[in-house]
Amino acid sequence: MFSPGQTYSALLWFFPVGVALSVILHFAAKRWPKSPLKYAIAPVILGGSSSIPPASPMNYLA
Repeated sequence: MFSPGQTYSALLWFFPVGVALSVILHFAAKRWPKSPLKYAIAPVILGGSSSIPPASPMNYLA
């Protein structure tokens, strides 16, 4: 199902994207400690995108 050429093969790209985003957010929060980046969590950002149709941006900001 996840092998190359199959329906869900593109989902495997989210593993390196998730790691890279986590590292970027970590160092950005260390670089700018007073910014809201310290509250950003990569798995919530990436996993929350599956709920976008019924959710509004306010669900993620509140």
